[in-house]
Amino acid sequence: MLLYHKNGVKFYYRHIVKKGLKHIYIKIEKNGEVLLKSSPYKKRDAIEFLEKKSLWIDKNLQNILKRESRSNIYKDGGEVFYLGKSYPLVYQKSDRRGERIVFKEDGFTFLYSDKKEPQKAVERFYRLAAKEIFEKRVEHFSQKMGLYPKVIKFRKAKRRLGSCRYDNVLSFNYLAVKLSLEEIDYIVVHELAHIKEKNHSKKFWSIVEKEFPNYKEIRSGITLAL
Repeated sequence: MLLYHKNGVKFYYRHIVKKGLKHIYIKIEKNGEVLLKSSPYKKRDAIEFLEKKSLWIDKNLQNILKRESRSNIYKDGGEVFYLGKSYPLVYQKSDRRGERIVFKEDGFTFLYSDKKEPQKAVERFYRLAAKEIFEKRVEHFSQKMGLYPKVIKFRKAKRRLGSCRYDNVLSFNYLAVKLSLEEIDYIVVHELAHIKEKNHSKKFWSIVEKEFPNYKEIRSGITLAL
């Protein structure tokens, strides 16, 4: 394995040299292994190509690490995201029947009796927290923007963070409480703006920009482990 370390980007890669290759290839395996392939005659060009793609490689490697961490978040000693921060998850046997989550400043405690189903317990916590947090933020921005929803609903979704129906019913993904308060506020403002503008026109974005001049930065930075 070879080490690439330049301009703050660091990763290991394997350079495979094969005769007959007409082009230079970079592939990132599911396990995070970076493969660089080239012919013997393009070895120097391959390194230059690697440098050009280094930021792209680093971004994809970070995504792989996030996916791996998400698959372990509900294990004892794993990490659970809440309001933009990660907290440790600790298992604790309880005499009380059922499973529940207790959240304190130092982290989450999963209290269980017989069955160990922390994911359900954590998501129940998310659902209750989302209702409390989003309803308060909707009320705040509704008064500020003069835009009021008919009803607020909560659900779990794979990708969508929020939606606004034609009849101004707002729906929020309760897993969004993993995000920071600023990102949650952006989601609220985004959906409230749809009450006035049902599409993503210039008028719509001008409404969002009035509340969040840096909305493009916030939007591009939102990442959610669903």
